[in-house]
Amino acid sequence: MKNRPANARYLASSAALAVLAILPVMTTWVLYRGSAPTRDAAGFVATVWPAAAALPRTAGAQFAWLGGLQAWALPLWFAGVFVFSLRLAWGCRQVSVLRRTGEPAAGAVLAMAARLRGRLRLQRAVGIVITQQTGGPSVVGWLRPVILLPAATLLGLSEQQLAAVLTHEFAHIRRHDYLVNLAQNLVETLLFYHPVVWWTSARIRHERELCCDDVAVRSCGDAIRYARALTVLEKLRGSGVSLAMGSTGGSLLFRVRRLMGLQQSETAPSRLPVIAALLLGVACLGLNMNWARAQEQGEPGIVGVLTSPDSPGVQIDIGGATVVERTGVEYPGYAWERKIGGIVVVEATLDAQGSVSDARILSGPAELRKNALQSVLEWHFAPAAAGSIRQVSINFQWEQAQKNRGQQETKLLTFNGQTVAFSVARENQTLKFLEEELEKARQNPAEPAQIAEIEKKLAIAQEASLLPREPGIIVSRIEIAGLTDLQQKQLAERMPVRIGDSLTQEQSFALAKAVGTFDPPLTLGFSNDGNHQLVIRISPDKSNQ
Repeated sequence: MKNRPANARYLASSAALAVLAILPVMTTWVLYRGSAPTRDAAGFVATVWPAAAALPRTAGAQFAWLGGLQAWALPLWFAGVFVFSLRLAWGCRQVSVLRRTGEPAAGAVLAMAARLRGRLRLQRAVGIVITQQTGGPSVVGWLRPVILLPAATLLGLSEQQLAAVLTHEFAHIRRHDYLVNLAQNLVETLLFYHPVVWWTSARIRHERELCCDDVAVRSCGDAIRYARALTVLEKLRGSGVSLAMGSTGGSLLFRVRRLMGLQQSETAPSRLPVIAALLLGVACLGLNMNWARAQEQGEPGIVGVLTSPDSPGVQIDIGGATVVERTGVEYPGYAWERKIGGIVVVEATLDAQGSVSDARILSGPAELRKNALQSVLEWHFAPAAAGSIRQVSINFQWEQAQKNRGQQETKLLTFNGQTVAFSVARENQTLKFLEEELEKARQNPAEPAQIAEIEKKLAIAQEASLLPREPGIIVSRIEIAGLTDLQQKQLAERMPVRIGDSLTQEQSFALAKAVGTFDPPLTLGFSNDGNHQLVIRISPDKSNQ
């Protein structure tokens, strides 16, 4: 844009800085909108650079330093922000001191300022303060702007030159440059580590001065006179305040040569930046396409065969890998009962065929590790991942599990005169929870009454279980009572089980669904006749009548 007006380059640079400020916020939102990131170094590597998780152990070790950034990045950033905040506070203090120690300008200067304001159609009130600082005039403040005019400037410039310089300062006020400059300082403070932020901010300040130079030249009508005024100011120039904007800002030599028509652009014509930008753009496009392709593979559709469903509230992040077969992850019943959730990160070592030959837990709650590890050990990845080290993040979300489980329809089942609540989704979890509780009670000193209570609950749960406790149990009889002939016929059409069937797990769940969704509400009962024969009893649920 070297041949475009300075104002166009200023707007482009300002837009670029705004994008640089917004991108970290967008990145944070994308990374943290789902589950909380893992706290271990290996999980951090997989989050920041998913490709690292797909590399063999020898290659992945080269990026181990990324994990160390997690422990130091935030403290170092806070330290940097603190230091640059002190720099910003010091600049604000200097501006305040200059405004307080200066003296209001005399009548002649105020009259000149009034004429210039009218010429620029500037309606805002602007104060002019004579200071003892070295350098040139500068503007401070946005709501109540003030022009700081050094006493040496009044003595060194003619009336026409002073008018041109003041016009430059009024242009800053009309363009609200002080507010933009303050925003620049804030972005530089928060993104102090970013070299492109500093380069872009420097470009904004440079183009800002050129824009105000153009306004001053158009107003006074004499570029030579204004260029001479800048030359005089350069002789008086000293160290300025970062929050104050003055006529001597930027590259003064370039500005003078530009006003004299001796320099058309800052740099000689070169195709190198264009070539570099195109090559960088092509490289970024290629990397993003590969990443997007990996993300698509990382969705649930990557699983070729899911031998069993994941429990409600369990979310799997395979990090862009392709899994051709895996077992579902079960939410441990005892962990769910205790409202325990969190992320378990498993590192899986794949053999030459893509099967998991070894796995270890990197992080996660102890109560959730066993189920996650057992499931991952049975996974089989695509041949492309064979021989590598993969990281799998399994997120156990208790709130989501609670919500989904609450939506499961619960029915009352009667067995031997006892009534228990039954939910297909929770049955296996309840059995496992009670079994583990009984084992812990027997290992630790406990009241006999407590052990007896757990054993009673476990017996009822086992009796209520739809899953046959003995493999190959045969359905010998199906008893349906309390229904009309039409209702019995409708129920029989929906029954997935027939007399003589060897009841399987799938048939058990299908039977529970068929009975549980029937209208009127029904109860489902089982009994063993002692000869490895199963009797199924179905009757109206009187508790709902």
